[in-house]
Amino acid sequence: MNFAQLNAVLRSTTFPPYDAWFSGGYINYYYFGDVIVGTPVKFLGIVPSIAFNFILPTLYAIMALATFSIGYNLIKPRLVDAGRWSIKTDLLPLVAGFSSSSAVLLLGNLGVVRLFILGFQQNGAPAGLVEGSSFFEKLWWTLKGFFLTLVGQPLPYGPGEWYWFASRIFAYPHDEFYEFPAFTFLWSDLHAHLIAYMLTIAVIAWVISLLHSRGRWGDRQDAVLGLLLGALVIGSLKPTNTWDFYTYFVFGLVGLFYVLARYANLPRFFTAVPGWVKRLLLAGGAVIILAVISLLLYQPFTKWFGQAYSSINLWRGMRTPLITYLVQWGMLLFFIISWMAWETRQWLAETPLSAVRKLRPYRDLILTGLGLVLLVLILQQVWVMLPSHTPPWTKITIPWLAIPLALWAAILLVFRPGISDVKRLVLFMIGTGLLLTILVEFFVVAGDVGRMNTVYKFGIQSWVLLALSAAAGFVWLFLEIRKWLPAWRWFWQAASFVLVTGGALFLLVAGVSKIRDRWIVEAPHTLDSMEYMQYAVYSEFGRTFSTQEDYQAIRWLQDNVIGSPVIVEAAPAGVQYTWLSRISIYTGLPSVVGWQWHEQQQRVYFSSQVIQRGIEVDIFYKTVDAYAAVDFLQKYGVRYIILGQLELGKYTPVDPLEPSGLDKFEQYDGALWNEVFRAGETVIYEVVDGLVPPVEMTP
Repeated sequence: MNFAQLNAVLRSTTFPPYDAWFSGGYINYYYFGDVIVGTPVKFLGIVPSIAFNFILPTLYAIMALATFSIGYNLIKPRLVDAGRWSIKTDLLPLVAGFSSSSAVLLLGNLGVVRLFILGFQQNGAPAGLVEGSSFFEKLWWTLKGFFLTLVGQPLPYGPGEWYWFASRIFAYPHDEFYEFPAFTFLWSDLHAHLIAYMLTIAVIAWVISLLHSRGRWGDRQDAVLGLLLGALVIGSLKPTNTWDFYTYFVFGLVGLFYVLARYANLPRFFTAVPGWVKRLLLAGGAVIILAVISLLLYQPFTKWFGQAYSSINLWRGMRTPLITYLVQWGMLLFFIISWMAWETRQWLAETPLSAVRKLRPYRDLILTGLGLVLLVLILQQVWVMLPSHTPPWTKITIPWLAIPLALWAAILLVFRPGISDVKRLVLFMIGTGLLLTILVEFFVVAGDVGRMNTVYKFGIQSWVLLALSAAAGFVWLFLEIRKWLPAWRWFWQAASFVLVTGGALFLLVAGVSKIRDRWIVEAPHTLDSMEYMQYAVYSEFGRTFSTQEDYQAIRWLQDNVIGSPVIVEAAPAGVQYTWLSRISIYTGLPSVVGWQWHEQQQRVYFSSQVIQRGIEVDIFYKTVDAYAAVDFLQKYGVRYIILGQLELGKYTPVDPLEPSGLDKFEQYDGALWNEVFRAGETVIYEVVDGLVPPVEMTP
């Protein structure tokens, strides 16, 4: 899908760009990311199939530099003594930068660790049956399976499962998953959220720059440029990955309001108005201006974008189990909780005893409340360990953990005296990230597939926010850990090592797994993402064939076809993620219809038209009536007819005595269409001039 969209954007001469999978229609999707990465491709004149393999590492490198900058500037001291080296001024910001890049891009969740444990359990359990067993049985089978694996018994996974199921950590049904940047880049799908990573980091960087400058722009020109830059980046998220826009729109507005309300240079008029009132008015006005500009800059996209899924519904389905939540977020939360605990300890140490004594009348109430929360959590988990027990409160496990953590961060943010602005920002990021993980437990975007997109789209945002926060917390603790008691220090260091190692296992194990699963040994090492097609084989419709003929057909179209004429190829009715629609994917030429489910998601209100097109494509290939075939070509303005091995496999009658509609292509060659390309069984026909009218763009 994404390569087809990129090719369509590169070929389009007008905006909105045309849709490669719905001829005559334009892309009703957040496509601006393809414009961003496609612009240098056009300027440099790089072939798209090669450019694709430049884009992915370039975006990864940009993310690495950007996250390094975030970490560096969060820890960077305000004043640096250039004449004297110290770990604080010289080394610590570098450690922070590398920690941030690693947390965001190199570390994954604990999904690989979970796969190891589940594999050990299956190896140790009788007949490999684990479901419905008690906690203690699973523990014994884990230990038994571990030793069996050591003596040579393989784990029950194929190569692809090591990287795929690390993000598919839900135990029920597998239409929900968590994703994280390391998986996104390893999967290497040029999806909207992958491109948007760098823009979300840019928003965070913009807010950090406000904090460091304290909103004191040198002159009016600087102020205007600062607001325009913020609006340009924040607004770009809507046409790039709309899911990110709402979170970072609020994030940017709050950051601007905080800085100006606290530090803004006050105007010298209206001396009778209190300073804090003028700051609030100035901050409010700047926020309104930022919001308006960020929306106006991308109004042309908004005008043409039909957002079908725009309402929120209550989620009444199964919720995330606590163990799944901890597999995804446990490593990051460990460092976050450790840092917040230390900040709380320091706060209490700095608080006068007289202030603490004021809480004495409420001591019993506070302790009782904390005890009840802890008791409920313990009872719940003990109950779940028992077989065949599903207490009602298991459906609301996550808020019991996440809400107290979010409130804890909010208390430190608001009430902790003397805390720096960057620490307040990190606490705000922690609260925002946790809030997103809570919201998906109660709300879902209407029209979603279950809550698949809701969970993983907002989960990605949470990972970036919590990973950057965890990295900053780790570095702040780095200087303070020497003050800890030795026992606590050794425990924290050991736990940190175990968790980070567990997170690092993803790239180590999943990276090798991805190569073993997707690498064609016979294919040469090249930047050309099409070269593998000369060595690959594909099975569909009861046939196994080489993709080399398709490779030659695609190359011919790339080299000889000018503009964006319509093509027709086999329609993947009712299926997705298939080799069907391969011609439109690799050329960007608009086909009558592509992967139907993806098009139906873009065209919710016209999904019947998508389905109807698939039916008509099938009829076109199967019919023996030349007049009906011409009517189809004229209706959709088809210029090129693709007759490859896939079409032969799908549309050749099972009964050899049944008339085949495929015979009409050779029969009317030279009359209705002309053969312009042939490689083995694969043929491309060009419809004769004047047979079809030009196509007009429609929604």
